[in-house]
Order: sequence, then C-alpha cells, then structure tokens
Amino acid sequence: MAVAAAGVILFPVAASAANVPVDVDRAALGALVAAELAEQEGDARRALAEWERLAVLVPDLPDLQENMMYQALAAGDYVSAERYAASLWKSGNVLIDARVVLLTAAIKKQDWKSADQLTVEALDDPQKREWERMFAPILRGWIAVGRKDRAGVVAAMPKDRNIVHPSMRAHEGLMLLALGDKRGAAEVAAALRPSDRISQLAAAQLVIELRAAKLVDEAESLRLRVPIMDPAAHDPSQMLPERRVRTAAAGVASWFAPMAASFSRVADMPSPFGETLARSAVELAPEHMGARLTLAEDLRSLSRFQDALRVLTVKGPVPPLMHLVRAEVLLEMGDERAAMQAADLAVASPNVGRDLLVRHTDFVRKLGDPAKSDQALSRLLANLTATGDEPQLEALILVALADLRLKNQPWDDVYPLVERAVALAPNDASVLNFAGYSAIERRKDLNQSLKMIAKAAELEPTNASIIDSLGWAYHLLGQHEEAVPLLEQAWRGQSGNAVIGEHLGDAYWIVGRRFEARNMWRAADFLADADMRGRLEAKLRDGLTAETAAP
Repeated sequence: MAVAAAGVILFPVAASAANVPVDVDRAALGALVAAELAEQEGDARRALAEWERLAVLVPDLPDLQENMMYQALAAGDYVSAERYAASLWKSGNVLIDARVVLLTAAIKKQDWKSADQLTVEALDDPQKREWERMFAPILRGWIAVGRKDRAGVVAAMPKDRNIVHPSMRAHEGLMLLALGDKRGAAEVAAALRPSDRISQLAAAQLVIELRAAKLVDEAESLRLRVPIMDPAAHDPSQMLPERRVRTAAAGVASWFAPMAASFSRVADMPSPFGETLARSAVELAPEHMGARLTLAEDLRSLSRFQDALRVLTVKGPVPPLMHLVRAEVLLEMGDERAAMQAADLAVASPNVGRDLLVRHTDFVRKLGDPAKSDQALSRLLANLTATGDEPQLEALILVALADLRLKNQPWDDVYPLVERAVALAPNDASVLNFAGYSAIERRKDLNQSLKMIAKAAELEPTNASIIDSLGWAYHLLGQHEEAVPLLEQAWRGQSGNAVIGEHLGDAYWIVGRRFEARNMWRAADFLADADMRGRLEAKLRDGLTAETAAP
C-alpha cells in the first residue's frame, strides 16, 4: 500500500486508472486505454497526452491530477508537473511528491515565502514525522541561505545536535560557507563524522567547498574521514567533475540527488518518489551530473531507455562517465556498435582516471570481443603498473588478461603474466587457484601447481571451485584416495557446476566406482555446454578413455 523509509507509511498509492470504475463514453475509454498502454510501453510523453485528453472528456475522474503529475515528471515536463501538483495541493491532497515539485518550483523562482510555507504545511502524522526528520531541516536551512539569513540556518537545524544525522551537519557547513561564515563551517567540519553513503557524499561536497574557501587544512582533515574519497574505494561519485554548491538551488539539488538514489533502491515503492527527487534535482541544477546519473539509472531499471538517453544528453562538455553510462544503456537496447562508440568516447583522453578505466574494461569484456578486451585490459594494466599502488587489483587484471590470452596463445607465452600475478598477490586465493589450475589443465609443473592450490584452499576452505581444483590436482598426480573426498566436498558445495561433476565422475571411474561415475556424468551432462556435452556422452557410452578424460 505504501512504502516506509523507516517503518512508517510515507507515500500514498496512486490508484491505477484501469482499476477506477467509471462510466465513460467511447472517446474517454479510448483515451484511458491508450494512456495505460503508453505507460506500459514506457512512453511517458504519449501517456501524458492521453491523460490530458481524458481530462478534457472526464475532468472529475478520480486520481486524474495525480496521474498527470507523475506522467509529466516522467516526460520531463516540469512546468506541467508543477501545474498538476498545484491542483492536487489546492484540493487538499498533500502528496509528498507534489510537495517536492512545488518546493522545487518555488526555490527556482526564489519565492522564499512560498517555499518556507511548503516545508511546514500539515501532513498526516506518519508522513509528518518522516518529513520533519528527513527533509524539512535541510530545506528550511537552504531556504534561509536564499534569504541570506544565517540565524535561519542555525534555527533550521534540530536543537539536539547529538541526534542530528551527519548528512545534515555537512549541509549546515555548506550553508554557512554559502553565507561566508568560514569559522562556523570549519567548526562543523571538525566535528563531522560521516557514516552512511548520504552523509559521505555531503561531506565530500563540503571538502570541495572548504578547499575553495582556502580552508585547506580543514578540508584535508575532513577528507581523511570520508571513505568514498579514498582513491582505493573506486567510488563512482569521485568519477564526476567537481561542482560548487553556493546557492539554495544547488544546495537542495545536492540533498535531493543522493536521497533519490536511496529511495530508488527501496523495493515495491508505490510512488516514483526517487524519480521525483532526481527530476527535481536536475530541474534545480541541470549541471548536477550525479542527479542525472541517478535519474538515468532509475529510468534504465524501468527499461525506459530513450528517456534515460535524453537525461544523459547535456549541453557543453560531457563527463567521460556519462559517455560510459550512455554506452551501457545502448548495449541494453541491443545497439552494440553505438554502445562501443560511446564507450570509446569515455576513454578518449590519454589521461583517463583509473576508476573509469576499470569500469570501461568491465563494459568492453561484456561485449565479448577478444581484441577489444585485450586492449582495454592492457591499458588498465599499464596504468596500474605505472604507479604500483594497487598490487591486488593489478594481480587480478593480470589474471584476467592471462585467462583471455590462453584461449589462443601458448602457455609459455602467457605464463609470465601468471607469474607476475602470483608475485604481486601471493596470498590471494583466487590468483593462486587460477595460476595452479591453469597450469594443471595443461599438465604443467603439477607439483608446484598443487602447492599453490593447496595454499588457496587453506585461505578459502569453503570455496567449492578451489576445493575442486585441489582434488583435480591430486587426481592428475595419481593420488586418487586424496582426490575423491575433495571432489565430493566440492560437488556438495556447488552441485550445479558441470566441471566439478565431470571431475568427480572421472575420479570415481578410476577408483572403480563406475556406477557412481556414470551418475555424475549424467548430472554433468544435464548442466554442460555443447562442447562438454559431446565428451560426456562419449563417456556415458564407452566409459573413460584417454581421449574423453576431462581437461
């Protein structure tokens, strides 16, 4: 019925027009059906046009204004959304989405009196508690910034500073800086201890503003307390260009954007509140790339790909991350050529940051083009090797590159990559397992490979893939009594893995448990791909031979 951000009902559900019993004539019924179909197809603009046509025919249809407001927001028509929100408000429907739309419009017009009134209008009790806790203090504070009222900023914050969420404290620092109060902002920054992602994003913005205000030491001290600003965190927020927050509109947008991402992740939300917040953030600050990305991801999750592409289209220079997200949307639409072109734009600069290279590499590998994957992995590897500051990541990229090249290059040519990976991450179970198993597959240095896999198994004793590798190594070395129990353990841990099933079947055959061997091969055959299936069917027919043994 309604979604709860903290265990209470927060948003009322807009009834679907298809469920509203109403006696309408043929034209109205046609508009109603057309609107519903357009919504289902994700065509918000056409849906809005049909709802507006219906409004002319049946102006008293229940929930009509509400549906039109949501469709206007979905269509990116904020002017119409404001009109329908005002109609809802006038009728006494204090829907929280409508409140946000009207507040956004008032702040954009610098109508501080109306904006202030919208933060204090009566709400149902559960909504009021959540509104007062999550939104009202920061909105009132930024409205006070718009009025250049420092006392209003202080008054907006809850009286008991010990229970104030760190995100609110960070925004208080931003508000004080916007009003030129460096000392007050520095005191806030010194006491700030960001915890969750929303407070970290606000604190990261405060770091930017402290630097701009020449409060360098205060900025650096705070930066060290913001985990997402650690380069090793590879946080997407740090892949966007820095922006300033010096106005009420920019401040509110900086609050709405992370809140939008948070609400969009809530399951079964009855109103598109996350989208409302993201649309409002973009309306207030069109240059807020974080808000645009949040909105694009929201639309993408709803398969509204064209709407997502429109949101990602900006005037002026396009941040590289926007190109890459655009590529990801295009790939989901099935346009691989356009997706690859957009991805190439994301890394066109010779000075691309590592975080973007990592995400670009992941994207290219999804396309399944070996040459482009090799190129992307090699470029990322060169970046990592140049600094040597992330040996773990470098080792994993070496493994990925080796795995790719082993498909068409000799072991001896690729082995130096594997050797480097092990040297960089001698205690990484996945690296050790890859190094040992890839050598065993090719019957290379079995004893040394066994030692590496045994160490990997010590590091991750419940990892079925690693236990399978260890059992298979023993099998290839002829130590079958050690091999079988390990392969059985691996199968129990991952009984849907065809490779493990085939290994166990082969081991059973060698120790004379042939009935069980055939049962395992049958199970593996059910799970196997086409290449493996031919080998398994030959074993089921003729038993294990040198030609049909698992690689």
